[in-house]
Order: sequence, then structure tokens, then C-alpha cells
Amino acid sequence: MLKCHVFRCEAPAKDIATSLHEVCSQIMVERRSARALANGLSVDASRMVEIPFQVEFPAPKSEVVQKFPVCYLGCVPVAKPVGMDVINAALEAALATGSKEHWTPIVVNVAPATLTITHEQTEAVLCECRVRFLSFMGVGRDVRSFAFIMASAPGAFRCHMVWCEPNAAGLSEALQAACMVSC
Repeated sequence: MLKCHVFRCEAPAKDIATSLHEVCSQIMVERRSARALANGLSVDASRMVEIPFQVEFPAPKSEVVQKFPVCYLGCVPVAKPVGMDVINAALEAALATGSKEHWTPIVVNVAPATLTITHEQTEAVLCECRVRFLSFMGVGRDVRSFAFIMASAPGAFRCHMVWCEPNAAGLSEALQAACMVSC
């Protein structure tokens, strides 16, 4: 499974971006001075004008996240990145070998760019995937079963399976909409 690193900052992103912009501006001024000296030009510090860079960075948009409390049936490697036959075979195997008591209660969070599976009680992230990297998804033969296939490494694919009550329609529609937005 691919891991994503998230950084938490105490300062607002706008302040960080503004500070980085100021540092870059200062570096550019210093480079211009160094180039001028290297080319034999005299540098008159009184004529050097620092251009004010008071840029307003937009505040990040808060993404709309749809949350679906479901049960996790598991994740298995699959041979192909697409196909309802692949999804149905994985779902049937998971449903045949596991009982409802062993399913993990989870929350599937669907944002415009990301799908995240978190444990319902501990909120531990079990899986996180960029929506554009999903290769296939579908509702199983039982309308309460749903699965998606994602790349886990070059040429390797994993099928994640969930059980939805009363059916998987809402999750399927939300994920399809997210895929359409990220295209």
C-alpha cells in the first residue's frame, strides 16, 4: 500500500506561503547583485529597489467530504486492474470466508480528490488513495457489497471491499462523482 505523508503546521498556510515568497524574493535580489558584480557592473545599493511583494494568497477551500459508515471486508491482491469479474470474484471469496462478526466497522471518506478509509473507533487510516489512481469500482452481485481496485505498486493491484447498509448506491455515486471531478 502506498503511504502519503501529511505535514501539520502551527502557522496558517497563507503565512507560510507569504514567508516563502519573501525569502525567494530576497534570494532573487541577491542573485541579481551577484550577477551584476560578476559582469563587472557597479552596484549602487541606493539604486537597488526592492519590489514589494505583498501578495494575497487565497485561503484553501475546504473540500466537501462525504462520509459513509460501512464494514470493511478486506483487501486482496488481484491480477487485473479492471473488470466486474475481478470485483465479483474478490467479493464472493471475502463473503464466503468471513462472517459479519469479523468485519471491521469503518468510515469511507470521499473527497473530490481523495478516498480515505478510517477505522470507525480509532480513526486510524487503513487506506488512502488519490481518486484519479482508482482503476475500477463497482457494486457486487449483492447491492450491499462494493469494491474498488487501486494500484499498490507498478503492475500490482489491490481490491478493497466493503459492505454497505442498506445498499452501496450512495457510496458508488459519490465515488463516481469524485472521479468525474478529478478527470
